[in-house]
Amino acid sequence: MDSKIPDWLSVEQLVDAGEHRALYPYPLLGNIRSASECRTCALNETEAFEEEFGRDLVQPLYNLLWRLNTIGDIFTSHTSVSPLDRKSPFEWAKAFIGSSMLIMTRDQQGRHSLQAAQGRAGMLARVLAGSKVVPTDTTGWQIRLFPTTVNLAYQTGLGTPDGNIIIPQGNEERTGFAHEIVITGSAGNRRRAAERWARAITFVCETLEHLPEHAPYQHFEILNGKRVVPGTRG
Repeated sequence: MDSKIPDWLSVEQLVDAGEHRALYPYPLLGNIRSASECRTCALNETEAFEEEFGRDLVQPLYNLLWRLNTIGDIFTSHTSVSPLDRKSPFEWAKAFIGSSMLIMTRDQQGRHSLQAAQGRAGMLARVLAGSKVVPTDTTGWQIRLFPTTVNLAYQTGLGTPDGNIIIPQGNEERTGFAHEIVITGSAGNRRRAAERWARAITFVCETLEHLPEHAPYQHFEILNGKRVVPGTRG
């Protein structure tokens, strides 16, 4: 990134959560095929926010979740929100609201490339930095982008020459890479921080409106190291 990067945006180096790495796929992974399913898939994380601030204020998060899952070559695998005790990076702020989304490539082999994850994080940063819809007031915003390490689970077993497993033997985890976007709002109170957070999310969503769109499809079926996409051949 060059010197034109705005102060509310940061692009960071690889983040490795160690024993707390995200696992993909995982048993509770939801499959998003329509905009209405975004809230259902994220509600275990966002329910507390809805109770505190109302659904309308949280809706931009679901809108962004849908938008990211209708971009042809990526999808989201994990969505989380900030805990109550999370401190703001701004010394003046008394309240902090945030969320993060883990974004993966649909190219299975590409999930093992750190360089590819770094490139996707940098590309998204350039898109946001060059946006034509940045509001005049971005006080309290922070948008962080960085590649991150994940554990990728593969089913192992005895199979046929065409790749079908006939005797499952368990799962094998391999190191992979994704990129993460963390969007936060800070203010003197939680309501105001939540409003800034929601506006920052809306900005990201509006900036991505003009990227090519594709219908979402099942992305987490893994069989002998291959992703199965309905309507296509493996």
